[in-house]
Amino acid sequence: MKKTLLFLCLTVSFGLLFLPRGSTQENMRINLKDGSVIELAIDDIRKLTFDLSTDLQHHGEIIGQLLKIKAYPNPARDQVNLDYTLSVKGSVFLEVYSISGNLVSKKNFGDQQAGQYQYRWNATDVPSGMYICRIRHNSEIVSEKIIVKK
Repeated sequence: MKKTLLFLCLTVSFGLLFLPRGSTQENMRINLKDGSVIELAIDDIRKLTFDLSTDLQHHGEIIGQLLKIKAYPNPARDQVNLDYTLSVKGSVFLEVYSISGNLVSKKNFGDQQAGQYQYRWNATDVPSGMYICRIRHNSEIVSEKIIVKK
């Protein structure tokens, strides 16, 4: 009886730990030390293969293609500068959400060429707190945490 119960527990544990789940994750979020977030599609990650002997330095062109955003000053009082870099031409949308998920501000920049851009978000009408700035460029999305202190 004890052996059967032990075998059953081990079988269930193995199934929970090692068997693939029914649903799959579509995107992966990477939180960087500076507070910014990079979101990548799992399918794109599967396409990337890194050879440990060549190191990450040789893959600069792949890293350079990622959408980047930086918000400063952070924490901010009235205005936040948002610097973002596009690697290719495409449609750009900016959205700012409160930490509770409410849309606070949105801006459609339309089609923009590859390059560096800056947008100044006016935060005078929002209360103190944490906000998430999200930029969509074609199929890429990146987020940046913004803290407003009045």
